[in-house]
Amino acid sequence: MIQRAGGHRPGARRTRAALAMTVVLLAVVGLAAPASGARSDYYLAAGSGTNVFSLRLAGSMNSTWRGFLRDGVSAWNGTYSSTGTVISITSGSTNKSVRLGSLPSGMIGRYQYGGSRSDRTFVVTVDAEKIADAPNRISSIGSWARFTTMHELGHALSLKDNPDTSSSTVMDYKPMSWTGVYSAPRAYDRSAVASIY
Repeated sequence: MIQRAGGHRPGARRTRAALAMTVVLLAVVGLAAPASGARSDYYLAAGSGTNVFSLRLAGSMNSTWRGFLRDGVSAWNGTYSSTGTVISITSGSTNKSVRLGSLPSGMIGRYQYGGSRSDRTFVVTVDAEKIADAPNRISSIGSWARFTTMHELGHALSLKDNPDTSSSTVMDYKPMSWTGVYSAPRAYDRSAVASIY
């Protein structure tokens, strides 16, 4: 039998180790240490350190899809008066981009990031094929492309998926009708971004 040193109660060491691991995991997924004024129910540490940045529409896409993605960017720019958000689209060099691409099953958009919060790099990928191939989305391809771009850029603006709220938000995975996706960030989203930046 191995004797425990210091009279610790059984499992205490495991409990401290589990707590330490939980803190590390929370930090990794962006739930720890919200920015000044931000609340952990919506804050994602993987976002950019600023809500004013430039991005490129990268890769090959036709003018229709380019317009859909621009609409997603414009939706966030439409919140400027309440959030101060300015996302410019550039043809120049930048380490932030939105592109079309193929994603794993069940995903129509993805936000991938790198670097530190103050020097954030990211790529937003929108799966045009999955959006266009769903029969019930045919009449709303543009709406879904805009919504997906807007949702993924929400991560770049430090918003996490499925925030703990009953308010409507572009970051929620609650079921929506195929034609009823949001065309602009909701009041909850605007308030969250304003409190972070």
